[in-house]
Amino acid sequence: MIFDWYQAGIEAPSEVVIGHLSTALDLADVEPATPKNGYAQAVKLVRGSHSLAEVSWGGNTGGRVLVKGSGSDSPEIARILREKWRRHQVVRADVCEDFDEPHAFEILSGMLIKVADQHRLKVTHYGDWHRGEEGRTLYIGSRQSCVYLRLYEKGHQLRSKGLDSVSLDWARLEVEVKAKQPAARYHLSTLEPDEFMGCSSWTEQVARMVLDASLERVTGLGTVKRPSDRDRALAALVRQYGRHLEGVRSDEGSWEAVGRLLGSMVDRRR
Repeated sequence: MIFDWYQAGIEAPSEVVIGHLSTALDLADVEPATPKNGYAQAVKLVRGSHSLAEVSWGGNTGGRVLVKGSGSDSPEIARILREKWRRHQVVRADVCEDFDEPHAFEILSGMLIKVADQHRLKVTHYGDWHRGEEGRTLYIGSRQSCVYLRLYEKGHQLRSKGLDSVSLDWARLEVEVKAKQPAARYHLSTLEPDEFMGCSSWTEQVARMVLDASLERVTGLGTVKRPSDRDRALAALVRQYGRHLEGVRSDEGSWEAVGRLLGSMVDRRR
């Protein structure tokens, strides 16, 4: 598998990041770009009319510099960032594998739907599923989740852009990974593209079925569980009366005894 999207946060001054990318990318020029997602400034590195990468910084973004490479430029952008900044946060990475053989899309989509049914995942069909003449896409999972999969007819997509020589049997399997925890984002920067398939139990199963690959499971991508109202109330109680409670424990002999005492006091108030 190879990267088809690589978006990472770099802990370095923006001018250092831009300077290194412009040097590492042969014949690249720097042009202004429109900042997005809360960033105050942005540039793109271009070669002629082709955009190689985008760099964003400033604003209410925690001080990091965001670098994004997409499509065929992604592997090179990932290599440059990983060689220069071994410790960086991968905000999003897409990895893909291409298949070009008769009925590849039909075979793969059937396998993926079985996996989706086993794991109770959302399945979305897009495109020309009635006649199959203009290309189809199958989505597995939720776009808001940490791991999301799509299978589409790459040959049909490129034919629609005027590339008549490409095979209509060409199908692309693509997995999108977005980690929400900083520790997990740092960990993703150490993984090879095929290892991203281990970021969920069901993509790990897809890797075994489709790629004949056995991968180590990658965990910890999701968000920290939000405390409940009761948890927040108890935390406030401890902050305000913690020293008093410790005194009660000293008098009563144990936290269990404190619990019984508090319980009896609550019962008397009813």
